[in-house]
Amino acid sequence: MLLWMAVLGTVSTAHAQEQQWTSAESPREGFAADQDPPDIVRAVAASVSTASALPADSGRDPNPSVPDFSDEDGLLDELQITRAVAAINQARAREQVCGNQRMAATTPIRWDARTMQAARTQALYLQRANQFGHTGENGTHVGERLNATGFVWQKVGENLAAGFNSIEEVVISWLASPSHCRVLMTPEFNVAGVSYVAGEEENTYANYWALVMAVPQSNR
Repeated sequence: MLLWMAVLGTVSTAHAQEQQWTSAESPREGFAADQDPPDIVRAVAASVSTASALPADSGRDPNPSVPDFSDEDGLLDELQITRAVAAINQARAREQVCGNQRMAATTPIRWDARTMQAARTQALYLQRANQFGHTGENGTHVGERLNATGFVWQKVGENLAAGFNSIEEVVISWLASPSHCRVLMTPEFNVAGVSYVAGEEENTYANYWALVMAVPQSNR
């Protein structure tokens, strides 16, 4: 099963019921409690995954115990970082059609360790909790997770994916979803970080991906 989410506004409470799904928190100046619930946008993935969904009658605990993790889980090595930056910047280097909106080619992003840490926090949580969505541990949203790293931001966005084999496949599938595409192509974003966490036997998905893109407060 492939899973990737695109949420407009704040946080989604929807669960994946289809083979493919998308979820991204769109860029905002902040997150208001009185905003309308976001939309979830179905899209078509341009890749194949060998991950499988947990059957409803599997008898497994829907809330499995949290496994132990090393400090390196979710952190990309130098080669993986190079590939992630290249995939994102190749997408941003050309005009993209994000749903009914044409978005012009825009400037490249640079890698930022704190945005990767915020992405890692959510990817690890999704794997540990066997969940998928933008709401993090203790109800946190992406802005709060980025705050926790010491990054002072003026705009932030988050894309998630699960069950894809490479960052290149993930970026292709995000481009196929209007909400994800808009996050990737937001011209103001100039830093980003990606995290990848492999699933365990008890997980619904074989892996979990998170992308955090941001504009530092110092850009003003």
